[in-house]
Amino acid sequence: EALDFIGSYDDALTTDEVNEILGLPKVLGVFKDAEKPKELFCIALEDLNDGYAVLDQTTGVDFDSMKELFILDAELHAKFWESPLLDSVPYLSIGQVKGAGYSPCFESWYEPAYTSQAVEQTKVWEELCKAAPYNADTHAGEYGPSIKKMTDLIAANPKGFVAAVSAELETRPRTLIHGDFRSENVFKATDPANPLGYKIIDWQCLNPGPAGFDFVQLVTGSLRDVSDYSRLGELMKAHHDRLVELVPEAAKTYPYDTMVRDYALGYALIYIAFIGLLTPIMQAVKEIPGHP
Repeated sequence: EALDFIGSYDDALTTDEVNEILGLPKVLGVFKDAEKPKELFCIALEDLNDGYAVLDQTTGVDFDSMKELFILDAELHAKFWESPLLDSVPYLSIGQVKGAGYSPCFESWYEPAYTSQAVEQTKVWEELCKAAPYNADTHAGEYGPSIKKMTDLIAANPKGFVAAVSAELETRPRTLIHGDFRSENVFKATDPANPLGYKIIDWQCLNPGPAGFDFVQLVTGSLRDVSDYSRLGELMKAHHDRLVELVPEAAKTYPYDTMVRDYALGYALIYIAFIGLLTPIMQAVKEIPGHP
C-alpha cells in the first residue's frame, strides 16, 4: 500500500499541495524485492535528523506545539475539503466502500481480534491494567470508572457498536486525513526561522474521512503534561476556527460539536483496538520471569 501511495501521490496530490502546509520528507529511492515487490521493500527518505527533531511520544509534546499542529491540520483539511481528488485517487479508496461505513486504518486491530471475543479480552485487559505499576505523573496503569464504563458497554455488543460508529462517521463531510498522525511521525524544525516548521512521515494510512478523526492519534497519549488534557477543547476549537475561516460552509456542515463527537467516537474505536492488539502481547510479557 505504501508503494501504491508513492505511485499515485505525484500524479494526483502533488508534493506542493501538501508541502505548503505540512512538510513531506524527500523520497530518495524505493528498493523493491524482484519477486515480492509489495511485501519486501525499503523506502529511503531524507535524514530528518538534520534540522529537525522527532516529537518523541515518550517525552510528550508541549501544549503550544500541539496547538500549532492542530491548526496546520485544519489547513490540510481545508485544502482538501470535499475535494474531487478524494474519489479520483485509487490509493485513497483502499478499505473504503461507500455505504459500508467509514473504516479507519487500524480497523484490523479490533476486527475480528477484539469483536470476536470482546467480553473475555476486556476482562483480561482490565486485570492487566490494574496489575501494572501506577505512575502518578502519567496516569499509566490507571483503569478509572469512565474507562470501565465505556469498555463494558462496548463489550456487551461490540459488532453493533462498530457498525453504528462506522455508519455515523460516513455521513460526515470528507477531507484528507493523515490517519496515523501521532507524535513519532512528526518532526519539528530545530531552527525557529525555518519556514517549514514541521515535516510528517508515515503517510500510508492517508484516507478520506471526517476531520475530527485525525485528532485520535495526534493527541492520544502524546501531551507532555497530563493536566493539558483538560484543555483539549482549546485545541479542537483552534482547529475548528481555522477550518471555518478557510471553509466557511464548514460552520454549518461540520459544526464544532460534531467534530468533538467524531474525536470521541474515534477514541473509543482506538481504545478497543488497543485491547485487541495489546492484550495478547501484555499476557505474554506478564509470563516472562522478572519482567516489570
